[in-house]
Amino acid sequence: MKKKRIGIIETEVKKTVFSACTAALNDGMPAFIYGASQIGKTTALMEFQRLNNHGKTVYLRMGSGWTRPRLVRELALRFGNGVKATKCWALEDAIFGSLTRYNLLIIDEFHLALETATDASAKAMMEFVREVYDRTGCGLVMSATKVGLSGLEGGKNQMLFDQLRRRGVVKVVLPDVPPVRDINTIARSFDLPLPAGEVLAGIKQLVKTRGLGVFIKYLQKSYAVARKAKGDLSWEVYAKVVNGYLALGAMKSEY
Repeated sequence: MKKKRIGIIETEVKKTVFSACTAALNDGMPAFIYGASQIGKTTALMEFQRLNNHGKTVYLRMGSGWTRPRLVRELALRFGNGVKATKCWALEDAIFGSLTRYNLLIIDEFHLALETATDASAKAMMEFVREVYDRTGCGLVMSATKVGLSGLEGGKNQMLFDQLRRRGVVKVVLPDVPPVRDINTIARSFDLPLPAGEVLAGIKQLVKTRGLGVFIKYLQKSYAVARKAKGDLSWEVYAKVVNGYLALGAMKSEY
């Protein structure tokens, strides 16, 4: 499928995430970012890491069902030293020796540590993250869905996790529904006129229920359809593509 090169779109989510990351990096402090899925958190975090590469910013996406040794191993793999070690303590030493006050550690999807790991593993992983911050003084950004917000600040391990949470100064809770200005910014990125009327109402409903990520995927598909027909992308083409996907999802068996 032919895609339009749009780069990283300057949405409000992207700007907010960048501000939080910059504050954590410059001030050497933890920042917590919470928001719904498919609103652009991960895209913005990975772009910040790309722009602040050369070892300054380290990005790690938490996986489901991880344990403390798995977290240590995955984090050690992000550095150029210590990855040949097999002992957990040696990997930890490599991490402590690699991060400094001038680094930023981003841990994305950390709610998975609270929801998919055992209670003991969740405690151990969060305590290790706290130890990394305390021993290295690096900037720290922890990003999660709203599940992470309730799990970190109001779950059964609230008192334990409070030791990490209290170290943070920046707490960002992103809106569940992106503002219309983000829709307009995305439309401009695809060289489309600003949506209005029924088109805008449909897009607002889409991003409310599915997120900006799906909206952009629909636009990319519409762009490919328009290119194949040797025409220009328009909201009419977009509507046909969206209706096609809706019809596909509504198909019922005759048997």
